[in-house]
Amino acid sequence: MSGGSFFCSIWDFFDKGSLRIPFRTIDGVLYPALYIDCRAGEKEFSLIGMIDTGAVYSVFNGFHIGSDLLCTGEREEIWSNVPGQSLTVYSHETKIRFPDFDFLPDISLTVRYSEVNISRNLLGRDFLKKFHLAFSEYYGSFDLIEVSKL
Repeated sequence: MSGGSFFCSIWDFFDKGSLRIPFRTIDGVLYPALYIDCRAGEKEFSLIGMIDTGAVYSVFNGFHIGSDLLCTGEREEIWSNVPGQSLTVYSHETKIRFPDFDFLPDISLTVRYSEVNISRNLLGRDFLKKFHLAFSEYYGSFDLIEVSKL
């Protein structure tokens, strides 16, 4: 692959209608985050999903779906961001909608819901299989484009 094709693909990203989204202030700190509406089973809820490129999976707080639905999912242990500690989660297929950007498609994602309270709802690299992402710390924003548009 030549260096030129790499740079063309980067510029194509911006030419194909990427969406510039400002970072959100959460607890006094700017983060790349999206307001999202979710549906898991019969439970519907809204939350702020923080984009975390270091998280393999999207992980939401289990209280969003309630204990009756939580434990019906596939149970697994995943590594937490605390070295040497794991987190018990339950997987559920979740429909996600972006109310601030209704031109973005609704997506379906296997979300891991935590058994214990977590402080942030994370959109991990599984989310980034559906969207391409470019950060601009300088401007306090990020660009998002559907994979299908590239």
